[in-house]
Amino acid sequence: MKQVRRNSLAILVVLLLFVLSACENSKIDDDKLVKIYVENLIIEETHQNNPGMLKQKKDSLFKKFNTSKTAFENELNLIGNDRERWEKFFTKSKELLEDLRKSGAVN
Repeated sequence: MKQVRRNSLAILVVLLLFVLSACENSKIDDDKLVKIYVENLIIEETHQNNPGMLKQKKDSLFKKFNTSKTAFENELNLIGNDRERWEKFFTKSKELLEDLRKSGAVN
């Protein structure tokens, strides 16, 4: 009986470590998040009338940045709860979008 309990505890510890490491890896760097956010805005604006293309472009965007829609949305929710981080994020996003407009990459 003690061996079963010990094995169960070991399995539980391994699973807990796996879950914690997976959660840690899901965090998206703020600069990367800004790029995803701005590109996502451009995709939504450009393809709003074509749902199929919109989904395809968004899937491609998340693949390009090696993340998922869920991880992206979760990270946005997290920074939304931190006023200072949100303000920095939003400022960087506006600056990137403005730079893209100046370069002619977007209208």
